This record gives sequence, structure tokens and C-alpha cells, in this order.
Amino acid sequence: MTAVGVGVLQAKWFNPSGRKMSTSESAEGLKAMQEMRYDDAIVIFDRLLRQDPSNHSVLRYRRMALYDMGELEEAIEDLRWVRCSGGVGAMTVD
Repeated sequence: MTAVGVGVLQAKWFNPSGRKMSTSESAEGLKAMQEMRYDDAIVIFDRLLRQDPSNHSVLRYRRMALYDMGELEEAIEDLRWVRCSGGVGAMTVD
């Protein structure tokens, strides 16, 4: 199975909310993470969050990429936003 195929499977598996999301774009972001291209992954996840700010699955991916980059404060801020919002709400991504 190719890396893209693995990413597509992971994108479906990591979406427990059932929210509609762009599987191909999520897979592209996950593939970037697998290849340790965390900056690229964050750009992709930020673009997806601009389309759907309440998509906690994509926010989780971004949090994982930030953590893997060593950007712990930013990763913690994403986690705090989800916890404070009760899992619901909107978020602005610049």
C-alpha cells in the first residue's frame, strides 16, 4: 500500500465525529506528517480549519503536528480551545 493509501485510511479512521471533511486534503496533511513535513501539514490543516473551524478532527491533526514540531505551547492552546468550547464553537485561524 502506498503512503497516500495509508493516509486515506488514517484520515477515515481519525474522524470519529462523522463530520464531512475533505478526505484527500486530510490525507495530504497526514502524509506530510508521516514524511515529517510538519510545516506543510500545518498549512493544510489551517486551510481545512478555515473551511470548517469547528472540525475537531482536523484540529487534532494540527495539534499533533505542532507537538511533533516541538511547538508545545501552540499545541496546548489548541487543546485548551477544544476543552473550553465544550467541543463546540468557532475558531479563527490566521
